Amino acid sequence: MRQVWLVFGAIILMGAAGAIVLWQGAREEEPATASFGFQDWSVRCQVTAGASGCGLTQQVVDARLGGPVLQLTMVATPSGKGKLAIVVPLGVSVPDGVTLQVDDLTRRMDYAQCLSGGCVALLDADGELIDKMKAGGDTRVGVVDRTGAPVAVPVSLKGFAPAYETMRSKSGGGSGDAWWTAWINK
Repeated sequence: MRQVWLVFGAIILMGAAGAIVLWQGAREEEPATASFGFQDWSVRCQVTAGASGCGLTQQVVDARLGGPVLQLTMVATPSGKGKLAIVVPLGVSVPDGVTLQVDDLTRRMDYAQCLSGGCVALLDADGELIDKMKAGGDTRVGVVDRTGAPVAVPVSLKGFAPAYETMRSKSGGGSGDAWWTAWINK
């Protein structure tokens, strides 16, 4: 009787091992990523299950503070425009929002939310804004700090034009199922 249980146990263990091998083979494929640098901007692309999407970003660092003070991230939307997110540190006046100025063009954004890493403002980037950014003009992001003082942070547009074109060409117009798809369709 003991031999029957040993054989039965061995069959169960072999079946379990086979199931584990099949389960590991059936797991979803890890997304492939690629990054490209363009002067002060970088592009990150992700491919998951054959669909791709890309986003471009710049992190503005304050040399005096030794850390980031601002991050801009843009993704392409299916409509051919872009969605821009600006993240600023905590301690800003939320009701005042964020102001993006590129040469003579000014856009104001409300904060969508504040998290432990900072406050996020979102903007639909239309053709006029994207063209101004591609031209590489004088750009500043303005906020109001908690004391009520306005703060303007300069942003470099060096490399924005080729980064934007790479993002658009590699993301297939933003129609992929990458991690930001839900975000750009809001």
